[in-house]
Amino acid sequence: MALVVLSTCLGLTLAAAHASRRAGDAAAEFAQAQALLRYLVQTAPAIPGRAEGRSGFLAWTREVAPLGGPAMRPRICRVKVALRGGKSHRRYQVATDRACPEAA
Repeated sequence: MALVVLSTCLGLTLAAAHASRRAGDAAAEFAQAQALLRYLVQTAPAIPGRAEGRSGFLAWTREVAPLGGPAMRPRICRVKVALRGGKSHRRYQVATDRACPEAA
C-alpha cells in the first residue's frame, strides 16, 4: 500500500514539475515576443513595404502600408508586425497607424 501511495505522489510531483516548466517557457516566450514586437514597431521605416526575419526562435513579418487614397492628408501608414514562435507555434501580432512621408 505504501508503494502505491509513494508512486502516486512521485507521479503527481513529476507532472506538476513538467507543467511548471511549460508555463515558465511560455512566459519567457511571451516576454521576448513583447520586446521584439515593440522594437519592430518602433524601428519600422516610414516607407511602405514588407520585411521578414528571425530573432532567436521567433520568426517575424513587418508590413508598412499606406491607408486611404493619395488625396488623404496627412498620409497615414499602418504598421503591422506578426511573430510566430518556433517551438510553441504561438502567434503574436500588433498593428498601429502613424504619419508617413508625403512621398510614400
